[in-house]
Amino acid sequence: MDRLDPAAAGGATELAAEGGKAKEENDALVGHPADIALSAYQYRADRKPEENSPESWLALMHHAGMPLNKPVDLNAPPIKRVLCALLWEEIRPIRRVELIWAADAKNRPKAAPMKSVTVDGKEWMAFDKDKETVELKGLAGTVAVRMNY
Repeated sequence: MDRLDPAAAGGATELAAEGGKAKEENDALVGHPADIALSAYQYRADRKPEENSPESWLALMHHAGMPLNKPVDLNAPPIKRVLCALLWEEIRPIRRVELIWAADAKNRPKAAPMKSVTVDGKEWMAFDKDKETVELKGLAGTVAVRMNY
């Protein structure tokens, strides 16, 4: 828990006990997958343009290097290449992206090692082709990650 007035939280002892319980619960989640997409504005290419939220287009426009004060060019090649985009209201410093599919997933890509990775169009060497992970240390804000197989 963040700093609170102990009297408002029912006393210092209760506050410490709740904080300890929350830490135990959080520690139990370490190493487990978490779906952070639920809190994002999501763009999907399989939707009609008007079915995507206006906020989701900001991620695409940023990725495509388009000005934010003009209409989106739906036929621009960078826009056409995007299948899905997620945009949060605050910066989330992502350090690692790991792709995992359910064992019974029907649309799972064929097994093939990653050949290369680009981040914002620049070659990126911090990836493990066997584990299919990309390390994104030192980056903040919105970045475009492309994994080539």
